[in-house]
Order: sequence, then structure tokens, then C-alpha cells
Amino acid sequence: MQKACAVILENDRSLETEVFCSTVNAVFDVVGFADVREKTSVCTSRPARHHTRCGRPGAELLQHFPGLPTCALPLQGKTVLQRQIETLNRAGITESWVITGL
Repeated sequence: MQKACAVILENDRSLETEVFCSTVNAVFDVVGFADVREKTSVCTSRPARHHTRCGRPGAELLQHFPGLPTCALPLQGKTVLQRQIETLNRAGITESWVITGL
């Protein structure tokens, strides 16, 4: 990524960076996305329990927080978004952008 960024800066365009790029499927393979997808499908196919949830929050949770987006749901004193940003910070990503919709 650093080399690709340097090449973009040098050339004022991204055309020359194609050799540094991977397909989305290749990235998913490297990070184990297939395993995550399989585990999620197994988890979501099980009967729901109060202490185990996978995927999106269920209607029973959302009814207690009408109008809140999922990222604003509180979990033990912090929102989902706060937890995600903290995780990114621990990984060394110090600048984050949140894009919202209407």
C-alpha cells in the first residue's frame, strides 16, 4: 500500500498502481472471509439465544432504541461505532471517516 500511494503521488494518478492491486476476492481469501461467512451462516442458522447473536441486531433489540442506526446502539457503555473506531486505533489507523445516509 505504501508503494502504491507513493506511485500515485509521483504520477498524480493511479494508473501505474494496477500492478500493486489485488481483487476483492483475493483480499477476502487472505483475511479468511470465507471462514467468517461460513461461521456466520452456521451461527445465524442456530436458534437465537439471549447471549449469542450474529449479524444484524434483531427486532427485539431495535424496538428498545427506535430510530437509532445500528452503529449508535449502546453496548456496555459504548456505541458500536465507538468500539469499531477503538479497534481501528489499536490497529494503528488513527484517522477514520464515517459516511452517513439520510
